[in-house]
Amino acid sequence: MGILDDLSFRELRTLTILDSHFGKEGSIQATAPDTDTIGGTPSAEWERLIGVISATADVKLDEVGPLLNRLGRTGLYQLATTLGRNRLGQGHLTPRYYRLRDLIADAEGNVIEHGPTAPNF
Repeated sequence: MGILDDLSFRELRTLTILDSHFGKEGSIQATAPDTDTIGGTPSAEWERLIGVISATADVKLDEVGPLLNRLGRTGLYQLATTLGRNRLGQGHLTPRYYRLRDLIADAEGNVIEHGPTAPNF
C-alpha cells in the first residue's frame, strides 16, 4: 500500500481512466492496446484514450507518454513491447494494480470516485 503515497493525483486519476477503459474483469491479456506490430504505431483508439487522459487528468498531451512510463516503474502498469518506439506509453494494467484496487475498494466496489468530468467508456 506504500505505493499509493508516491502516486500523484494525476497518476491516480490516470490509473482509474485506464481501469475504466480496460474493464473491470482484470483480463490484461485481452485488453492490451492495438498497435501496428511492425512500427509500434498506436491505434486510433489508443490516441483517443491519450486525449481523454490529457483532458481528464489535467496532463499536457505531450506529457501523457512520460506519465505512463513513470507508472510503468510502479509495477501497476506495464508498457507494451513494440519494435518501434513507445512514445505514447502503450501498455496495460498489471495484476498488481488489480490486487491493489480490490484491496481498497469499498463495499459497493467503488475504488476512487469519478468526478463529473469522468470519461464513460
